[in-house]
Formats: sequence, structure tokens, C-alpha cells
Amino acid sequence: MRKSRNSFMSRAIRSCITLIASALTMLPTQARAQECPPFESMELLEPLPEPVTNNAVCSGYSNGKPFIYSFGGIDTSKSHDGIHLKSWRYNIEDGVWESLPDLPDTLGKIASGASYMNGIIYIVGGYHVLANGSEISSRLVHRFDCETSQYLSNASDLPVAIDDHVQSVWRDSLLIALTGWSNNNNVAWLQAYNPKNDTWISSLQLWDFPKFNSFGASGTIVGDTLYYFGGAASTAGFPIQPYLREGIINPNDVSNISWSLASVDAQHALYRSTAINIDGVPTWIGGGANTYNYDGIAYDGTGGVEPSSNLIQWEDDSMFVNNCIGAPVDLRGSAWFPERGELYIVGGMGAAQQVSPGLIRFNISTLALPELRGTDITIFPNPARDRIWVEAETTVRVEVYGVDGGLYRTETILGKQEIEIRPGINLLRVHQESNVTQRIVIGQ
Repeated sequence: MRKSRNSFMSRAIRSCITLIASALTMLPTQARAQECPPFESMELLEPLPEPVTNNAVCSGYSNGKPFIYSFGGIDTSKSHDGIHLKSWRYNIEDGVWESLPDLPDTLGKIASGASYMNGIIYIVGGYHVLANGSEISSRLVHRFDCETSQYLSNASDLPVAIDDHVQSVWRDSLLIALTGWSNNNNVAWLQAYNPKNDTWISSLQLWDFPKFNSFGASGTIVGDTLYYFGGAASTAGFPIQPYLREGIINPNDVSNISWSLASVDAQHALYRSTAINIDGVPTWIGGGANTYNYDGIAYDGTGGVEPSSNLIQWEDDSMFVNNCIGAPVDLRGSAWFPERGELYIVGGMGAAQQVSPGLIRFNISTLALPELRGTDITIFPNPARDRIWVEAETTVRVEVYGVDGGLYRTETILGKQEIEIRPGINLLRVHQESNVTQRIVIGQ
């Protein structure tokens, strides 16, 4: 029970991130007026229908169009009876929020994770809070069909109930849920879901438990390497964990991971931040520098937890900290569109633990490449099944990225050549002499 937790009483960023903004007085965190290279400001878009925090958020696609999805969470009451099952999606192109059917569960739920794979969003775990304060971790895995905007039957239950866990997708084929809280304690389980046969692989990882076991950590996968950072220990007071964990996945056995750990300055640790892969660099945004319960009040009795200004990147076994950006605390994911160079943060808590309806867009300019138009390069068909043809009159290098930002294929082409693609969204980045352009290809 999480109530027992209370009883314990770079360089600037290598990829230039620019925050474009308006309506600064409405921001859930205070916008910074002074220059803060490479950041300029924030842009607040159409707010959610109502404020929400601790909601599971991810990007997704319907008929090839990008959407932002939010599932469950807690309202401005920040109390057990404010935890709900409400769900929404946001049409990026039209700028409109739409209500979706509630999560198919019996009680409101927070601290779930959401991941998109091949047209389906998987909403994993989370926990319920009863009227008497008891908390129950969930084993349920909801499946949401982005094409029909309806829930399918639930996937197979998690082997181990989990919440506040690390969640990411490996090679667009397996969903990985790692560590987190399970009813009474942090756990050391890695749980990997294969949607093709609706089965879970579970493996007890033999870690250095106090440092690797965590709730409220966040992470991402770059290639075959899983990174997760921060979170809370399950010792007295639930102290924040100033550790960056790196796990190299064995492609032949996903449960076989070679782990390493780096200690960092404690003032840079984060709790309930969001993690994304930017051009092969794991990056953490938002969150707080102390651990807290779902009401935003610190477990150690020091009062409300404010948003951290740190943005963290890990590269070449070194941590780079930009401490001039404000983003909310209490994030359970974000909507990252690498093919557009856009990151969206949905809801969360701002200053003074105020629950926000905000939708913040971060433009990441190095990934916002020009479209492949007016060139001597032809790509067809689109959409395509399994393979496409690329024709080039001069030598080009073609890189194929998945929706998670991972690089999956590189080809050097002169003339006409066939390239294999994956189901869903594929981003083709084409290097031609000094120019770089891109094309989105839909795999069917």
C-alpha cells in the first residue's frame, strides 16, 4: 500500500530544442523571460477539457494522422475520489480535443503507462485508491484501437501487478514494463509483452536492489539499450534515487539484460519525469527533485514538491544538464513525434501543486527536417506493405526510423533499390551531399 509510504515519514542540448510560445500567463509552470539558449519560450495549445495529472499519455496515429492520447488520472481535488477513468485524444492537425470512452475498469486509476504499437495503444498497470486509503496495484492491460477509437478486449494480465513503473517499446515488437511498485514494495521484475501471441515474458532481475528497484522512475530505449533514471527507493522516507541505469538487451532473449549503473549529483535526480529518445540521446524532461504522494506533498514531510527546471541528457557515459526549462511534475508519459520534431506534455502539476489542463508543445528543430519535395529522389508506393522502392539519380544514404525514434535500417543507394519497412509509421531521413530531407512512409 502506498499509504505505508507516508507512514515512513551539454553542453546545452546537442539537438537544439526550441520552445515556441504564446499565452504565457496560462502556463502551468512559470515561463522564463530571460534568454536560455537553446530555449526561447513555451507554447500552450488548446487545453484539455479539464485539468488532470498522473494520467497515462502517449502519441498515436489514426489513418496516418497524428494524435495525442490521455488515459485516466486525478482531478483538481487530488483526493482518492478524484481519481477517474476519463480518456481523451487531441488532433494535432485540427487542434481539437475529443472525449473517448472511459478506461474499461471498475475504479479510477493513476500511475499507469501507455504505449503505441502498430495501431494499438496498451495501457498497462496503475493503481486504485480506496476510500479507506488502501491502494491496489493493477495487473490489467487495456487495448485501445486507434482506428476505431474503441477499446478491444483486455490483453493478458501482467504476471506481477505494477504501477509507477518504467515503460517503453523495443523494436516496435515488444512492450517492456520494468521495476515499479507492486502493492507493498518496489519490485525487481522485468515484464515484456508480445502482442502477436498475447503473452508475457517475466524475469526477476538480480540487481543491486536498493539502487535499481524504483517507483516513479522513467526511461526510454535507444536501439537495444534501455535507460532509466531517478525514481524513489522503498526505504524510509522514500528518498529520490540519483542513479542512471543502463541495460543492454540481448536480442535473442529480452529477459537477459546486462546492467550497469552510474551515480549522479543528487540535485539532478528526477521523480515522475518523462523520457524520450532524441536522435539516439536519452532525454528527461519535467518531474520533481523530491518524491511525493499523489497529492503532490513530499513523502519526507517537507511540503509540496515544485517542478524541477532540469532537462537531462545522457551521452558518452556523461550527464548533461540544462537547468533553465520549466515543465510540470507528475508526468506518466508524453506524446513524442520524432518525424515532426515535436514533443507534447499533457496535464501534470505546476507551481504550488496546481493540477493543470495545459498542453505544451516543444519544437525540436534538428528533427524538423524539410520534406522530400523538389528533389531527384522518388519513394513509392506510400502506403506500402513490407517494402518500398527508392530511386535516386545521385548517391544518397537513407536511414529508416521507427515511431519510437530508433534507427532500424541504413542503406546507401544509387539508382533504384528496394527497402524493407515496418508496420505503422516509418520516418525516412535521406542524406544527399550536404542536404538532409525526410519522408513519412506508412507501413501496412
